[in-house]
Amino acid sequence: MAGPVIALTVHNRPAYLKQVLESWAMVRGIGRAEVIFACEPGCDETVALCDQVTFARKATTIVNRERYGVLGNPWHAMESAFATGAPFAILGEDDITVADDVLEMFAFAQRGYEGDSDVVAVCAGGYGEEYPDGGEPDALIRDPHFSPIVWGTWKDRWENFFRSTWDFTYASRGWDWNVNRLIAEQGKHVVIAPCSRSLHIGEHGGTHCAPDFYPQTVAASFREHYDPGPFHEVPGRWPPAGAPQEAVPARICLGAGSVLEDGWVNHDIVALPGIDVVHDLDVFPWPWEDGCASRIKAHDVFEHVRQPLPFMREAWRVLAPGGILDLQAVHHASPNYHRDPDHQRGLEEMSLDYWVPGTYLNERYGAAYARGCHFAKLSVTQTPGMDLAFLLKKI
Repeated sequence: MAGPVIALTVHNRPAYLKQVLESWAMVRGIGRAEVIFACEPGCDETVALCDQVTFARKATTIVNRERYGVLGNPWHAMESAFATGAPFAILGEDDITVADDVLEMFAFAQRGYEGDSDVVAVCAGGYGEEYPDGGEPDALIRDPHFSPIVWGTWKDRWENFFRSTWDFTYASRGWDWNVNRLIAEQGKHVVIAPCSRSLHIGEHGGTHCAPDFYPQTVAASFREHYDPGPFHEVPGRWPPAGAPQEAVPARICLGAGSVLEDGWVNHDIVALPGIDVVHDLDVFPWPWEDGCASRIKAHDVFEHVRQPLPFMREAWRVLAPGGILDLQAVHHASPNYHRDPDHQRGLEEMSLDYWVPGTYLNERYGAAYARGCHFAKLSVTQTPGMDLAFLLKKI
């Protein structure tokens, strides 16, 4: 059986690359692997470091004909990986080190979830304090949030989920944001190691990560060494395989009106046909238990409520950890904002940043607005009707 295929994107930071290569050299099973370096042009020192690699069964250095950038180079790297005929490929970066059992984790997940088309990727770890204590060292969980901090996927999912939907232009704020948007829209998930097997070290010189934001990207649960042991799935932020139906968190559609969602708890302020829960969203608390929902859909609702700050806190309370808030509201520049006399506000792309750690608005005003209720912003897009569609994940 052929060994794993790993693609590493490389640019112009040789000091970080040296640390990354040293970590991969210590990985158990790396001697069976094929490593492909996708190097951006213009840095001979990093190309030389890649050319010197001897720890893998096969190492190939590709210098791109042009600079593809942070959006394009990962796509081209994965294309090169799957061009080898590999059924599963892993993508790393030149500023992310790994634990010594990372290939064992990927091998287990590749076999265990190959037949589960709802699992679109396997992620070696997350950001910052997302899983601060990690839990069981050999545990994997299902999660509705994709993390690009070293990940892998199968050839069929690359071709059917990732390849043709890739964001090369920041239309969805980047390729990884776009992946999270698609996962949320399609009800997919990833398998991730809460005891992180990857660590972001790129404090300086990156495209998106500034030094003041860098500490929030460092996985608190990362360890360089893990003893060999059988991996297993545990209940996490997504219902585990085989979970009884009653254990599955609810999906709540706020303000459903006459557009009902099958299999959801449909809510409205008026007792229309098919509505399950009638409640005024400006009356608190809402009639749901803490952490009972995996997803809340609120389309054309937020602009109508009188109390937006308690609305966000209640949505956070009702969502389970890692749950998704799918919020769509009118843009402040849309003619519809002024047309509807009940509209209380129009939004712009940063309007929900008050609840998103690491943003200026949260740092400045979050203590008063969020009051500890925080979300990760997965994507923001504008609809053809000039609404803004936000996907937020409870953290």
